[in-house]
Amino acid sequence: MKLTREAVLGAVIGAVLGALGVVAVYETTGSADGATAATGGEAESGSGGPAGAEGGGRGGEGGGAASSSGRKGTSSGRSAPASSLAELRQENADLLAAKTSQAREIEDLRTRIDELEKGGGAGPGKVGENFFPRTPADLDIMARHCGVRLDEPPIMGLEPGKVGGAAKRLNLSPEDVTKVEAAIAKAHRDLLERLRPLYVEATGDEEGSLSRSPESMFAEIKATAMEGENQRAMKQIAQERAGIAEPTTALDDASAVERAFRLRVALGDEFQRELASIFGAERAHDLRAMAGGWPWSRSDSRYCRPEE
Repeated sequence: MKLTREAVLGAVIGAVLGALGVVAVYETTGSADGATAATGGEAESGSGGPAGAEGGGRGGEGGGAASSSGRKGTSSGRSAPASSLAELRQENADLLAAKTSQAREIEDLRTRIDELEKGGGAGPGKVGENFFPRTPADLDIMARHCGVRLDEPPIMGLEPGKVGGAAKRLNLSPEDVTKVEAAIAKAHRDLLERLRPLYVEATGDEEGSLSRSPESMFAEIKATAMEGENQRAMKQIAQERAGIAEPTTALDDASAVERAFRLRVALGDEFQRELASIFGAERAHDLRAMAGGWPWSRSDSRYCRPEE
């Protein structure tokens, strides 16, 4: 069924209203004795998209990021107990991650509007339905949008995910499921070990790195980016994947933001290699290709618009 411009516009309006109505961020204010009281505030996810959000090519970088130590205010102004503070920190991080997801959806719909207005959306210039295998044409399109399409194992939560309903889709036996879930758990541990140092480098919050999910840490790392940094990093990565630019090998001077992007972009391929060590390279490739990419998590992130 072909989408009309009016239908997509309606979807954008609904997504914007949802983002404005759901996302709340807590700001902190210091007190004379070093304690911190917080006031609740709303961070709007407007038409430009929140700063640092995947898919947001219009909004400024770094804006709208919540303090990782934020908490809801109390009538007495006294700081919350340690346990409550930890819960509020996690709540704040989860809200930031939700804000990022909403902004991505808004930007994807906005891109569809542009395609429809230019007469596109169903032919040249539109990526294929499958996320894997990646075709040269799809990679070229994404490079022009400074973007990537990600298919990931279920490792972005606080705990590693399960195979779940994907077992049937991937034709996995009970023994296969056990092996795949062991690989998922290993990938989750490895991701935390590599992402936590980047999170501490970007935010300075070593304590928070021990309680954040990978998704929350990634969202907060992006929120620390300097103006235009997310776009520049993703443009380089997208062009490398398309063969337009030479791969960057020296990353010693790269920012935590760029290294976090590179880490996340590689997750799908790394998981395929892990399964190749268990099932062999051919079957690991076939498992991923069978569903057009890993079936647990997929995203289409674009950080700029093609040059006119």
